[in-house]
Amino acid sequence: MLKKIITTVCLLYALTLPTHAGTTHKSNTIINLNNHKDVIGSRGNFNVVFTDPRVRAAKAGHNTAGFVEIANMTNQDLQIVKATCDAAYITEMHISIEENNIHKMRPVSFISIDKGETTILQPGGLHIMLVNLKKNLGPGKKVDIVLTFDNGHKVTVPFIVKEICNHCH
Repeated sequence: MLKKIITTVCLLYALTLPTHAGTTHKSNTIINLNNHKDVIGSRGNFNVVFTDPRVRAAKAGHNTAGFVEIANMTNQDLQIVKATCDAAYITEMHISIEENNIHKMRPVSFISIDKGETTILQPGGLHIMLVNLKKNLGPGKKVDIVLTFDNGHKVTVPFIVKEICNHCH
């Protein structure tokens, strides 16, 4: 019961946080790291909420991208410094940019999540790139992506495979 109350309070708090992209929060999948069984190496008061983690459906040998909203409810700025996924041969963190009216993707060495803020990984912006998939990822399946933070925390986040518009990424 206490676990449900803490998760509900965290969700309600996350809904009040401003977002970098001006979008509203979704309420599909919430993971509170203090209470989540998939937390690897969790220590102390590390409180980050992942909302609506999703990966675009794609076939083996193709590339796809992961998107999620990440709310940092700790009292320190955080950075994701690495992402890994067993479903792809290469996993990278990327940003989509426009140069001379041409959309391009560039790898980034980290993704910042300021204390008390939400960073949104979304089509056309920051995202997790899964390069050369090892297997087909069909809608409804789950893909675990391990995120490593600059403070040493590693978190396994289950991303749900969904049909996401093809021109978005």
